[in-house]
Amino acid sequence: MLLVFTLVSAIARKGRISHMPFSRENLPSIPSIDKPIWLSTWGVLIGYCAVIFYLSSRSDLVIPNILVGGDKMAHFLEYGVLGWLWGRAVRITWPAWPTLTVLLSTAAFVGAFGLSDEWHQLYVPRRNSDLSDVLADICGGMFSTSCFLLWRWLRNKAVLNAPEGREYPSGSVS
Repeated sequence: MLLVFTLVSAIARKGRISHMPFSRENLPSIPSIDKPIWLSTWGVLIGYCAVIFYLSSRSDLVIPNILVGGDKMAHFLEYGVLGWLWGRAVRITWPAWPTLTVLLSTAAFVGAFGLSDEWHQLYVPRRNSDLSDVLADICGGMFSTSCFLLWRWLRNKAVLNAPEGREYPSGSVS
């Protein structure tokens, strides 16, 4: 879509189509992110999704007995990390999004990825699919995204209320 708007805008600037109402001001706002930030947000998220896919394709995967909730706790923790990474990437890319929008997008993304993971496990030998795992995935993702957003809010509040002359680490993206 950006390519279409760019082409139409370029043609309109050259005078070939002077009656088109497109200008640089009318183009939709698309966030521009430099590559290091993209890699540290969306790249890490995509990499973690690949790890989840790899682990779910293993037919010999055994969950350690040290987890209290067993399989459901493993899903909660695994997708908790995914929710944290999603919330972080969304908050950095679109900082103006309201908290509710970030949480709803987390539920949609983690739920869709959890459903696709369970569907994928239907075709893996000696693995089974369970919709209650998807519920544990969504709960884990929502919990960790809520914790991330609360942490960001408290950190920003502490920085705003800091006394003059107090040094805080700068340059952190999270």
